[in-house]
Amino acid sequence: INSYVRLRHLCTNTWIQSTNAPIDIDEERPIRLMLGTCPTKEDKEAFAIVSVPVSEIRDLDFANDASYMLANVVEKMNEGFLSQNDRRFVIQLLEDLVFFVSDVPNNGQNVLDIVITKANRERQKLMREQNILKQIFGILKAPFKEKGEEGPLVRLEELSDQKNAPYQYMFRLCYRVLRHSQEDYRKNQEHIAKQFGMMQSQIGYDILAEDTITALLHNNRKLLEKHITKTEVETFVSLVRKNREPRFLDYLSDLCVSNHVAIPVTQELICKCVLDHKNTDILIQTELRPVKEMSQTHEYLSIEFSEEEVWLTWTDRNNDHHEKSIRQLAQEARAGNAHDENVLSYYRYQLKLFARMCMDRQYLAIKEISKQLGVELIFLCMADEMLPFDLRASFCHLMLHVHVDRDPQEKVMPVKFARLWTEIPTAITIKDYDSNVNSSRDDKKNKFASTMEFVEDYLNNVVSEAVPFANEEKNKLTFEVVSLAHNLIYFGFYSFSELLRLTRTLLGIIDCVQNPQLMMQAMYNEDGTGRSIHGVGQMMSTMMLSRKQSIFGSSNMNAVVVPEPADRGRNIENENIVVMETKLKILEILQFILNVRLDYRISYLLSVFKKEFVEVFPMQDSAADGTAPAFDSTSKLQLLLVLFPSLFDLKSEFFFCLHFALAFSIVLKVNGCLIIK
Repeated sequence: INSYVRLRHLCTNTWIQSTNAPIDIDEERPIRLMLGTCPTKEDKEAFAIVSVPVSEIRDLDFANDASYMLANVVEKMNEGFLSQNDRRFVIQLLEDLVFFVSDVPNNGQNVLDIVITKANRERQKLMREQNILKQIFGILKAPFKEKGEEGPLVRLEELSDQKNAPYQYMFRLCYRVLRHSQEDYRKNQEHIAKQFGMMQSQIGYDILAEDTITALLHNNRKLLEKHITKTEVETFVSLVRKNREPRFLDYLSDLCVSNHVAIPVTQELICKCVLDHKNTDILIQTELRPVKEMSQTHEYLSIEFSEEEVWLTWTDRNNDHHEKSIRQLAQEARAGNAHDENVLSYYRYQLKLFARMCMDRQYLAIKEISKQLGVELIFLCMADEMLPFDLRASFCHLMLHVHVDRDPQEKVMPVKFARLWTEIPTAITIKDYDSNVNSSRDDKKNKFASTMEFVEDYLNNVVSEAVPFANEEKNKLTFEVVSLAHNLIYFGFYSFSELLRLTRTLLGIIDCVQNPQLMMQAMYNEDGTGRSIHGVGQMMSTMMLSRKQSIFGSSNMNAVVVPEPADRGRNIENENIVVMETKLKILEILQFILNVRLDYRISYLLSVFKKEFVEVFPMQDSAADGTAPAFDSTSKLQLLLVLFPSLFDLKSEFFFCLHFALAFSIVLKVNGCLIIK
């Protein structure tokens, strides 16, 4: 082991040597090379003996045997016959392959519901290199080939028949194997994409072809732009009309983006098709109507009175027209009405699709969608506590991409390092700073005044809760509200005084224990014994870093009752990805606010400097060439002693800032602009 040897072929009495002839010639970049033999022994032809883990050997043996058995099945299908026992065998083998490639133990769960948490790259690689993927595509093709007068083994359009249920399940397993094999593995994605035309022809037959195609193209911009055309979009839209299932809307929304970045080409294709007048029947229409007092139950009357309410109207697959208020839909769905629950789910995915279509300022969609879903309508829905959290989160997401992230909004620069000398005041307050920074802010705020008030009230409610992130469904809404606040702040909707007020709230949300009971449980081992001193110290450090108690409020942590999770072994970080993303957004907001505070401090220091400078040298402000006289280091220090007698007092709050910003700087006034080098 870990040594070099020379190999001799005993039958021919020749020596093994390497060659440059590739084995995997079908690959773009072949990496496997053939071996050859030579009668003479060469010193350079030495081979390393490397230890291989037993698990890898078992994986290779299984993949090799599976490929061989699948090849036999494909051969039988090509001959036009597959016995019942053969079907059972191949179904069992495909189920085993799903568990194998997903690296999930078989505990009797539904094999089609398996979700990969962490892809096993080596097993995915084996699926391609051992030709398992090739045989999978063979199974998907062979049964539909014409066999002369006998016809194909099975027809696509007949898969829904009860007699063909085993074949339908077999094909669903094939597509599930394909999906798991390409998860986060670009090389397998490119390999599978070569069969895109075949997969596309099998869309709409309930064998998970469309699900696999969407997963294949999602977050792969190169493949998405290459393969998605008007034909594919129209196919998905026809599936929406045929099935009226929200998952097909979700497929369309996934095609709009790649790695959270909008793809304008596919956005435009989807916009033109979905928003076409002939396809209005697949969409749920939204409108504001006057409130009918007689129709309000006692539950509605408890809500803050509004002159208008939101109604949804839609047409089902039988062309029957329906309409109902969104509050009534939510109420009856909560009571267990399956039909209304399905309608709300469909509507939520429609809102997600609309938001993705408008993402990154796609005005083709924004122009049409904003006509029906105005600021007031969206605000009423996202602030309505009678609606479920996930639906309100969808409205927040829609508000961001349809109305906030669009013209004329532009991101503001939090810090200005170059100032016009004439614009620097000799005295400044927070109120003066707000009026000087952006005089047009009030015009923009009028349109979103209610939204900004809702955002601030919601965040205040979150920070006042004993455990802010205890409700997983509400966490989604919290994330969307924080994202909305993030963009409103970056677009300059908030004044400096409002940002200072918001800072305390955001710090309160950051400074919390997410699940105190889990923290306490982590201090003990599974057998109930305590951890070591080092382990307890580590846990206490974690609790201190994520403490709830601080200057933001007090509550008895022991009095907080948190439901014990069903799976105690599950990782806390994996369980709370949404919470982590929410806190990252908050940190970005706080960074922006700190930069605004820096800008205010610079403005304040410059105003103090200008006031004292003008008093000591009143003529310098109107110099003919616009340039203040140069000072050497000694002169500058003397000038600063005159301007700021307390500058060199170590107790002075300006000592550090002014000493480095002014005493060791060259202050010039060029064309009326103050520059600090």
